[in-house]
Amino acid sequence: MSLALKKLRKKFDDIHKATAEKQDDLDLLKKDVSKITEQEKQVERDTGGASAETNIAKADLNEVQENH
Repeated sequence: MSLALKKLRKKFDDIHKATAEKQDDLDLLKKDVSKITEQEKQVERDTGGASAETNIAKADLNEVQENH
């Protein structure tokens, strides 16, 4: 009986270890995603004016094309 319990305990410990490793990986991924999201927001802030200028230029181009 104790051999069966030892096997079960080992299996439990292995599963617990694997779960902890996967949780650590998940935490790292979440941290990376958060960092990337912040970087995207920074780029969006940095290029926000350029985007507005591009939209104005496109609107002007459409108006010129319609007139000619």
